[in-house]
Amino acid sequence: MIYDIVILLYMLSLLHMCLFFFLEYKKLAGIANIFALSGFLLNIFDIVIKWVNTGIFPSHTMNGLLIILTAALVAVYIFLYLKYKRPSLLLFIMPIVIILGLFTFAFKDINPSRDFATSFWLYIHLPFTVVGSAFFLFAAISGVMYFVQENQLKNKNFGFIYSKFPPLNVINNLNKNSLNMGFAVFTIGLIAGIIWGLYEWNGTLLLSAKLIFAVITWAVFGIIILIRQTKGLAPRGSALWSVVGFICIVIMYFAVALFLRG
Repeated sequence: MIYDIVILLYMLSLLHMCLFFFLEYKKLAGIANIFALSGFLLNIFDIVIKWVNTGIFPSHTMNGLLIILTAALVAVYIFLYLKYKRPSLLLFIMPIVIILGLFTFAFKDINPSRDFATSFWLYIHLPFTVVGSAFFLFAAISGVMYFVQENQLKNKNFGFIYSKFPPLNVINNLNKNSLNMGFAVFTIGLIAGIIWGLYEWNGTLLLSAKLIFAVITWAVFGIIILIRQTKGLAPRGSALWSVVGFICIVIMYFAVALFLRG
């Protein structure tokens, strides 16, 4: 019931942001952010309530993992908004949050086959990998924004979309910072996951599909950052590879979790 209200608040946030985008009334952006913040706080409250009631951190089911992911995405949006003051980011991220939130209702009856929430390392692994993934998503979103804004400039179309999107240099900084922060946070989560696998699973978890794809995701974004730092990867190339890297995230969270059952 609580999460139903969370989704409603996120929908109201998206609605007001769409109205702001078309009507250009600044107060609507503020209202959208208020709804997003309210939904986020209630999202966190829902996670805590589930944790207290079951005694297990709600990460052992796909339902719980998606609930945590929606909270992480909104948390990263709030962080980036406070840094860049660009409410248009919400127009990209909130539809994804709502879709993920709606998916949670399809997994309500799925129960874990084994209690995974028994290790200190898991409590490091899960939040750090989820938040790192959220930063990677924002890197991909900024990549899409870069291509859209670049196309507007090439066509000398300085109209509605151009005025609503940040300048290319701001988008490039958003992409760079999202990549760097995401990689740092994801690395901590990945290391904790490997230690968890060695400590509690006698190393068998190291060969699981989820961890393999997590390593692939980490490697893809690591290569992007390495090339950018050493060879000066152009903003356009960074934007493109950020989107490619996000495809790895999608594979890891959905294809692996739903079909491979690694």
